[in-house]
Amino acid sequence: MRARPYPAVAALSILALAGCTSGSHTASPSNTPVPSQSGSAAVPLPDPLPTDLPVGTKTLISRTSQGTQTVTLPNLGNDKTVSVKWACEGSTTLKITDAGKALVASGCTPSGTQFPIYGGDIPRSLITSTTWKIEADPSTTWRIVIYAAP
Repeated sequence: MRARPYPAVAALSILALAGCTSGSHTASPSNTPVPSQSGSAAVPLPDPLPTDLPVGTKTLISRTSQGTQTVTLPNLGNDKTVSVKWACEGSTTLKITDAGKALVASGCTPSGTQFPIYGGDIPRSLITSTTWKIEADPSTTWRIVIYAAP
């Protein structure tokens, strides 16, 4: 006897794939929590993407990692402001720099607690390159989203 997918499962799969496009992505909140990397994992890092974004908002970067990392933004086009939101777990700070210049920064929260969302809006006039560095201690876990609203 051959296994058959249930019609409801097939319909949900099609609906899930219908939101995927190539190229730029429209912002959509993720309901999947990302566990912290420190081993305590009692409370997952929250999705920093706001749920009340205007239609046409583009997610430029969405990443979870640890320590210092470099991210490359796609072509910013006519976007006048880039917004950054993040949550981080650790006992140090998280700083985002562009060509060595700090754009935004915050302290991080120790493991096992509720994680606040930090963020900032960066005017295009302050952006000098599309390669940014997310600076944090190697033991610091972070979840970040960079987006541009219309």
